[in-house]
Formats: sequence, structure tokens, C-alpha cells
Amino acid sequence: MSEAKGMYVNMVLDNYIIVVLVNITSLIDENGCKYNRFEQLIKVLSNIQDAGNKIIIVSSGAIASGANQLNMEFKSDELINQGFFGAIGQCKIIQLYFESFGKYDKTIAQILLNIKDFENEKKKAELLKTLDFLLHMQIIPIIQNDCIGHMNWNSVDKCFEDCIILSLAVTFLIKADKMIIYSDVDSISDNYFENVYESFILQ
Repeated sequence: MSEAKGMYVNMVLDNYIIVVLVNITSLIDENGCKYNRFEQLIKVLSNIQDAGNKIIIVSSGAIASGANQLNMEFKSDELINQGFFGAIGQCKIIQLYFESFGKYDKTIAQILLNIKDFENEKKKAELLKTLDFLLHMQIIPIIQNDCIGHMNWNSVDKCFEDCIILSLAVTFLIKADKMIIYSDVDSISDNYFENVYESFILQ
């Protein structure tokens, strides 16, 4: 869903479980966070929850946020920088969600996930139990890609390649009714989703 459509679309939803992928890089530029746009998004999501729905947010952009905060250039070919910037950016992103949702009396919870959390049946069961309880309590989980996994691609605890894959994994795990993408990317091809489904979800 494009940024413009994602902000103002009229949705009549009731008692749905909705996974929302938020591309934070759509909300950050060289001058920092676009707070007005972020506040609009949080207001929309709060209203959707108030209408009787359960919201899970998968938030990307921790690496870009961390680099922006330090006024440093991120080089994608340096794996150590990904974990370094990601660890800093995750704190900033969670702070934004905490402060913004707090204005609407919403409580959030941070969850960091990597691929192993979905491949290990015991971990997956515990994750599902945690998400179910948070949603039952009307708490909004903010899920992020575990940045430490970027440090070693050969690690058994490696991170997801991108947050779209993470979002789809969460959507299938929780059996969500809808998945919404908030991004300034114009479109994502159906072939991309089919390839992700076949290569990861079906494994």
C-alpha cells in the first residue's frame, strides 16, 4: 500500500488481527524524523484499534535511523555497521512509538525476532503465546528484526533478509486477517510475495 493511500484509506474493520509493516525510512530524511507524518500514522492505528481490532506492528528502518542519529554514513557492505547502527536505531524507534502511542493511552511492547524464532518449534510456540497474550491485553507489539543477526550471516540466529519477510512470517504465525504495508515504495510485485512464500513460509 502506498504512503498516501495507507494514511487516508477508509477501512471498516471489526475484531480483525492486523499486521502493519511500517517502513520507518519513509518517515526519516536527512533532517531527521518527519514527526507530523509519524503522528498521523499513530493516530490512524490507534483509531483502528479503538474500533475493536488488534494491531501488530513490524517496524523496519533501525539501521537507517541509527546512522541518521549519529550523522554517519551507512555502508551496506560492512556487516559490523549493520548491527552497530541497528542497535542504536531500535532504541530511537521504540522511543518514538512509546511517546506517540502514549498520547492515545496505548501500551506497546518491543519484540526482537530472528529466523531461529520461527524454525524452532518451542520458540515459535512461546512467541505465539506471547503475542496472543499481548493482543488479549490490548497491548500493541512492536516487532523488529534482531539486529545482532546482521553481525554474522552464518549464525543459526541470523536475521531476516528484510522486514517484508518478517511481516509475512508474523502474519502466518498469528493467522492475521490482514497485512498492511506503510511505505513510500510505489509497489511491490506479486512475484516477490510468491517467491517469499515458497522459499520461506512453506519451509
